[in-house]
Amino acid sequence: MSIRLRLILVVLVVVIPASVAGLLSYGMHVDLRQELEQLSPYSKTVLDPISIVGRELSFEGRWSEDGAFVASNIEELPLSRRPKLRGAIQAVQLADGSLTMFGRTIRITDDTEFEEAGSLSALAPGQRIEISCKLDAPGTWVGRKVKTHGLKQNDKIKGPITRAATEGSEKRLEIEGLPIVVPSKLKIDSPRGPVHRMELTSRMAFAIQSCLTTANESLKERYRLRDARTKGDAQRASELQSACEDVEDQLEDDCKEFIQVVVRTRSIAEQEMRALSDEGAAELASELKDEIARWLIPLAGNGPRLETDVTRFVALANADVDAAQVFLIDTLEPRLRGEVLPLIHAYQLEIEEELAEEVQGLASHSATAARVAIIATVAGLVLASTLGFFVARSIAKPIGELRAAARKIGDGDLSARVQSTAGDEIGMLARTFNQMAERLSATTVSIGNLNEVIDSMAGALFLLGPDGKIVSANPAASKLLGYEPAQLIGTPFTTICPEFGAPTTSVERVGPVASGEHRFRTHAGTIVPVSFSASALRGDHATVRGYACLAQDLTGRKQLEEDLRRSLSEKELLLREVHHRVKNNLQVISSLLDLQSRTVSDPHALTKFQDSQDRIRSMVLIHEQLYRSLNLESIHMQAYLELLVANLAQSHVDRPGRINVCVSVDDICLSLDQALTCGLIVNELVTNAFKHAFPADASGEIRVVCQRTHEGAIELKVSDNGRGFVGTPARDIGTALGFSLVEALVKQLRGSLKIDGSRGAAFRVEFSADSLAVAS
Repeated sequence: MSIRLRLILVVLVVVIPASVAGLLSYGMHVDLRQELEQLSPYSKTVLDPISIVGRELSFEGRWSEDGAFVASNIEELPLSRRPKLRGAIQAVQLADGSLTMFGRTIRITDDTEFEEAGSLSALAPGQRIEISCKLDAPGTWVGRKVKTHGLKQNDKIKGPITRAATEGSEKRLEIEGLPIVVPSKLKIDSPRGPVHRMELTSRMAFAIQSCLTTANESLKERYRLRDARTKGDAQRASELQSACEDVEDQLEDDCKEFIQVVVRTRSIAEQEMRALSDEGAAELASELKDEIARWLIPLAGNGPRLETDVTRFVALANADVDAAQVFLIDTLEPRLRGEVLPLIHAYQLEIEEELAEEVQGLASHSATAARVAIIATVAGLVLASTLGFFVARSIAKPIGELRAAARKIGDGDLSARVQSTAGDEIGMLARTFNQMAERLSATTVSIGNLNEVIDSMAGALFLLGPDGKIVSANPAASKLLGYEPAQLIGTPFTTICPEFGAPTTSVERVGPVASGEHRFRTHAGTIVPVSFSASALRGDHATVRGYACLAQDLTGRKQLEEDLRRSLSEKELLLREVHHRVKNNLQVISSLLDLQSRTVSDPHALTKFQDSQDRIRSMVLIHEQLYRSLNLESIHMQAYLELLVANLAQSHVDRPGRINVCVSVDDICLSLDQALTCGLIVNELVTNAFKHAFPADASGEIRVVCQRTHEGAIELKVSDNGRGFVGTPARDIGTALGFSLVEALVKQLRGSLKIDGSRGAAFRVEFSADSLAVAS
């Protein structure tokens, strides 16, 4: 059987049990999840702005800069509650006795309770608090209880929704003027299921117990009030009257809370029943309907009776405390303890039994899933172990033999072979390995041949120990240094090459430890320049076992470099002399033209002489700059053009200040030919501007700009703000102004020429810089 089939078998043996176990586990997971969803105390419902007003919601989120609380989670509360805020204080107004949170101003009164000792003056902006509030009037918030320690880090708002609307993709709600923004995809966690109904029944029982406790507390306060009035203690009576009213208000609140809990429980059960009917769970919906009829309807019927009894009890307590006590003992307490509480406890017991059955079903499903997973895992382990033993016998053992033979080959034993007659891929690999070993044995150079190669090397080779002493050197090394071979052995290498430094065995980096040009000291004491390279020889665990150093004599190359340097210096001197003589000859020609012009009386002819002298002077400046520059290959255009334009201005401006000349040149260097051509172009255009742009005594400005464009080309621009080409047809501009030389020079640069005469005269020449030009 081939290795491929064996591996496929391994995969099948491992994958099939795992897949079966995975599918079974997934199916059971789905069942468990559905049953857990039935037990979940909440369900996700879409927020409907039409029906959301009046419902109690809890929002988690953050306060935005837009002045609204942006919700990230919504939970529907089972009971009606007063607003409660948790977050950072935005402002504290001691003068008004108020603070600001989430954009709402909350008044702090003497009745406001601080859970930790403190007051409004102890609070500060930015401090996190939790405050429950009441509403004296619509939009008027009054703090009831303030908590400053042990708070959660998330911001939260609780309260009844007073306004709802949809704006675009968002829903905007309000709790008494506090704006809340709800993203469109956010859903409400609505209460549902037996777990939540169990919580509500506990609240019912607590509300009834609280009614009884509060009623007894009310009687105690009324008896104290009667004693105070009997004793004539008016101040004590006033305080007790207020306390009695607070207790009786609490009694009425407990009664209302019981009624609200019953109503809320019935509403949740009816909503769940409708949802189960929609999902097709008719049996569960029928059970909920029976639950409502047996328990919730009777409990709801006790609500009005309890409210009537509490109202009567409060009236009797105000009129005759003894009569109120009789009513409590004979009527209110027996009915609550004998009728309402047993009904609540029986309802709780039924819900507990329902929860117990569902939890027992979950436990059974979970145990079944665990057993299936264990069986599948054990089966997979047995099959994998069996197949692993088979693979070890048929694959691992031959691979181990291959590895041992490869290690012998690596250690230099070229006679190592693999004994395998199998017909699978491993057998083919063994035969290929044996063939490779045969070829390697036939082609590998012997140690003796390697020594001959080292001895025949033209470069000097040194082998150093880890202490930096020479342990071996080839004949070329002995010849280079003038030592006998035996004299070099044991000599510290720093005696020959002081620049090598003291080697160390703690070198961590791989590769050359020294390279470049070094100097060797020969046996006679002379210095020999060499090209030097040294590498560390490493053994096991990357420890340095020594160094291999190779050196090549550079004496001949150094002499050749010196000869070339001397020849180059002589040629540069000769070239400077040539530029100097060319400059002198051009100046002689300019002087001859000046002498000749003195014999000419024709103004037109004198102008031609002057133009020729200007052209020659632009060439003289080029050679003058090359003669003085260290760089003979290029011209620095800034210095050249500034000097050229200054000479032209000196020659053509009759009155200083009449014509202003501005030169702006980037740090650009051009070759001799390009710089000379640009100088002639600038000479022609600036001279023309001096002559024709400003007639009579008119003043103005001439600008010369040389810069690089974004594309890397050179832009040469000469412009003035003179009269431009007024009255001259466009087709006659060239002939009228004598620009044929400029056009020829632009062609010589292989550039382009653009002329603009709309505002003065502007000439723009663009060309590519010569690649031979270098910066000075």
